[in-house]
Amino acid sequence: QVLSPMAWSKVTALKSKRFLGWATVTHPFHPLRGMRFEILECRTLNQQDIFSLKDTPYGTVRAIPREWTD
Repeated sequence: QVLSPMAWSKVTALKSKRFLGWATVTHPFHPLRGMRFEILECRTLNQQDIFSLKDTPYGTVRAIPREWTD
């Protein structure tokens, strides 16, 4: 779904009410391999679990398949 410019201000950042833990990227060819991130959300897409990870120094969210983490 594409949001209109009027709807942008209504979109908020992910805020979890519970701590979901940490994940370390383990995929051998991923540029973030070995880095640890806080898990913000876990969702399923095409029968695959996808983690939304918080990259603290930059405040960005990265989507990584669960199988690419520890």
